[in-house]
Amino acid sequence: MTTFVKRAYVNEDVRNIHIWSSRMKMGHNKVDAILVAGFFVSDDRPVSIEHVYQWLQVVAVPKDRALRPITPKVRIGPNGPREFVALVKLPNMMEFWDERNRFDHNGFTEALDDAKHEQHNLVLPEEVGFIQEGHYGLFWVKESTTTEDVQYLMEEIEFEKVASAISSRNTSNSRSGQDTSGSSGSRASTPSNFRHVSSDMCRISGQPAKSRNRGANFVGLHASHVYPVSHFADVGTIFTREEQKALKSRKLWDDFDQPFNVMILRSDIHAAFDKYEFGLQLVTQPDTGKHVHYVQIFERRAAISIREIEKAREEHLYLLPKARLRPREKLEEKDALRARDVSPIVLAQHFKTGLLWHVAGMGMEKPANAVDEIDLDADDSNKSDDDDDEEEAHEDQEED
Repeated sequence: MTTFVKRAYVNEDVRNIHIWSSRMKMGHNKVDAILVAGFFVSDDRPVSIEHVYQWLQVVAVPKDRALRPITPKVRIGPNGPREFVALVKLPNMMEFWDERNRFDHNGFTEALDDAKHEQHNLVLPEEVGFIQEGHYGLFWVKESTTTEDVQYLMEEIEFEKVASAISSRNTSNSRSGQDTSGSSGSRASTPSNFRHVSSDMCRISGQPAKSRNRGANFVGLHASHVYPVSHFADVGTIFTREEQKALKSRKLWDDFDQPFNVMILRSDIHAAFDKYEFGLQLVTQPDTGKHVHYVQIFERRAAISIREIEKAREEHLYLLPKARLRPREKLEEKDALRARDVSPIVLAQHFKTGLLWHVAGMGMEKPANAVDEIDLDADDSNKSDDDDDEEEAHEDQEED
């Protein structure tokens, strides 16, 4: 259980969606475990309501486990009314803290109580559309069919934060040649050895390896492990039984330094991938109906390289399909077993960890060596005039 302190909420500036628990423990000058999740949306990077509820199944666990699941599958009787967890629009809950971290308990609880009676602010899981910027509370909702119109009765519910199974990941090069995955930085991990599997290009940007007589030039491209090899000892606790069974059935369980766990990525994109600044979410492409992996960014000011590519192309990015084998590249049967695309199972696990790192609760904690003062909004087009006015007023207060 963590104590919510406004000043310690360092990720407030990279989020414009904040999801709160509607019931919480409150004591003197503190509120415990009230922020369930948060992330960033914009007109060019919307998040569907359906996906928000999918994310909540990962990051939000009710204190009363009997109230699970998040999605509305609980019914009273075969055709009876539903009971489920749902989002309810709230006012800006950050306004109940002042600059000295004094908390308005009464104002906060009154806002939650008022929300219970505002059915028009209820965001049902089956709604089609995108989540709108703002604050939301998670309530336990009961359908009432006593009238001709369906009514919804809302009750408070308390949540707990889920801790990430992978708490850290080695993302720096050591003098011994240790790479970002935790495996040896020898030629065995270079992209050319996975060429026939992950193709001769970055699977996100499409940047190709340059051809030459002595072989393709992979400088700037990395063989990126999706699940970190350094955490191989933890696979039994991180992957579900169903996922383990699926990997074992394909003979892909005993060694994660294989093509099913490797993608070719440009070096800067690889760095953001290892930091879980973006993940690859399996979605249905609207125009084709095909299942594809969408590049989902969790925070504002994250995965800058991907944002620049999207801005230049004026389109969202998806995991590019693996290149087909060239006619001259006929593989032996033993090599063909390894010539598979990256597994959707490891991609799903990476995406789940990204949610737990950057979406759950207050998000990533502030590093010990983080810079306190930095002007990140100098060229930020998303910053409003109101933000400038608020900052100027705050500066005037400090001068006084």
